Amino acid sequence: MELFLVLFRQLIVMMLFMVVGYFLYKGKKVTAETNSALSNLLLFAILPCAIVNSFLTERTAEKMTGLWHSFLLAVVALVVSICISLFVYKKQPAEQFGVAFSNVGFMGIPIITAAIGAEAVFYVASFVALLNVLQQTFGVVLMSGDMKAVKPKKLLTIPVLIAMVLGILLFVTRFPVPQVVRSAVASLAAVNGPLAMVILGVFFAQVDIKEIFTTKRYYHISVMRLIIIPVITGLILWPLPGTPLIKLVALIAAAAPIGSNVSIFAKMYGQDYKSATQEVCQSTIFAVITMPAVVTLFSLLYGYAR
Repeated sequence: MELFLVLFRQLIVMMLFMVVGYFLYKGKKVTAETNSALSNLLLFAILPCAIVNSFLTERTAEKMTGLWHSFLLAVVALVVSICISLFVYKKQPAEQFGVAFSNVGFMGIPIITAAIGAEAVFYVASFVALLNVLQQTFGVVLMSGDMKAVKPKKLLTIPVLIAMVLGILLFVTRFPVPQVVRSAVASLAAVNGPLAMVILGVFFAQVDIKEIFTTKRYYHISVMRLIIIPVITGLILWPLPGTPLIKLVALIAAAAPIGSNVSIFAKMYGQDYKSATQEVCQSTIFAVITMPAVVTLFSLLYGYAR
């Protein structure tokens, strides 16, 4: 019950950040263009700092093993979500994309930090990096309908992937990073959750709230993203290698709501941007209840003790 309350409180805090973004947009203090610039700041600087910061820790045999296990669990979880999305939403690329890819980078990391501790972010880095690579490959093909739309060179410029490679190098080599640099990276990393939710609040302010709650199709999508996929994923992860903590981290990543990238990709490739954005908003709101419930249930199954 304690874990449920911790998660619930953290999600309420994140919703309040979203409210700030909502009223900033409604009050014409932030524009859609400003929000786009903030999104770039988040993607190219703040989220990579959160990844690198998680690797600025002592190297131990336990963490090396845990890193490998977290990578394995991330692969399994993403394969599960992709397979389910393809099976359920045939010929609906935006829905397939949204259900397959959770908002682990911008919501998962703050939730993991609050529920388990900042040190646990180390074990979600693989999930974030893999998800971004899959979005730029499988996701691009899905949304564009064209294999040639994938740009292999672009993979080398994915900020989160670069950050993970850098982080692993620093972790493995034990390179002495000056304290002033560590402090700067940690400070930027701390902005990840609040800024991400403010940006999402601006997205929320641009959609029809009534449609979000009166469109039946959105409820089906939210149930798939927030309940069906996390439960199936959690059961599959149960017998696999990894400590209860690492499994719970992977589950939190899998239980996060639809990622906002589906809106960006929908706009980029001529899909239904409006519906994609509304799906993101609805699943984010419902995650306040579903994430604590699912994660608490599986913490008991995994034998995780906070």
